[in-house]
Order: sequence, then structure tokens, then C-alpha cells
Amino acid sequence: TVSAPTNFSHTTAISVLVAVVFFCVYGLTVTGLQYWLLCKILLFAAVYDLTTHTVPDYVHVLLLLVGLIQIPDPLAATAGFLLLPLPLLLGAMLSPGSVGGADIKLMAAVGPTLGVCRGVGGMMVGLLLAILCNASYSKRKKPFPLVPYLSLGCFLALLA
Repeated sequence: TVSAPTNFSHTTAISVLVAVVFFCVYGLTVTGLQYWLLCKILLFAAVYDLTTHTVPDYVHVLLLLVGLIQIPDPLAATAGFLLLPLPLLLGAMLSPGSVGGADIKLMAAVGPTLGVCRGVGGMMVGLLLAILCNASYSKRKKPFPLVPYLSLGCFLALLA
């Protein structure tokens, strides 16, 4: 089995910075706490995916549970859960090996928190960053971890 990476000292500073950002934007509210927890888990998933090219299933469960802390609109949360992963699922079905299951599950798990509009925006930003970064750094076509880019897109969507 693959264990989680052990050197996360740099993620502590990022986590504190994210906490400051969300608590400054949303105050010491349930929303601020929910968004900070979501981003803390997304940060873990991003680092895990970068180091192991996998994301454990419990990460998706945790993201979903954080989304259930506060549900202002149950219909929007359900729509986000069901619709947000569809473009990635379609991409994986049309081009096998192009998108991993962890990427699809990640977008489904953040769907209740982000909803469809912010979720699509975050996914588009994440995918655009992935395309730009990998096109500029890699001359040959090879698989790369997508979760870090999707996580950054979700973070930015929470601020919008």
C-alpha cells in the first residue's frame, strides 16, 4: 500500500494563509469554517496526488461531509453533486485514460458546497491552468496529476 507523504511543512503555511483569507472574507462564521476545512482537505488531496498520483477514497468522503456542514439550498447542492462531475466523466468515457476517477470523484464531492455555477467556474479555471502549465513545461504528452489544478480552481471559486 502507498502511505501519505510525510513532509508537509510547506502546507502548514498555506493552510494558515487560507484560514486567514477565508476568515477575513467570511468572518468567523460557519461558512468561513466550512470553506477553510474544504480547502485544507483539497490541499491534502493536491499534495497526495502530486506525490503518489492517487487520492485515497476517504478524501472524497471528507470533502462531501464538509459540504454537508451547511446546506443553504438543498436543490443546488444536489445539482452540484450530480452535474459537476459529468464533464470529466464524459471525457473519461470518450477518451479512456484522459481523466482519472479521483478527479471525477473530487468534483462530485465538492459539488454540494460549490453548486453548479461556482463549480463549473472552478473546474474551468483548474482545467485551463492544467493545460497552460503542462503545455509550457512538457513537450511530450504524458499523464499528470489533475487534482492540484482542480483544487486551486475550487479555492478560487469559493472566493468568487
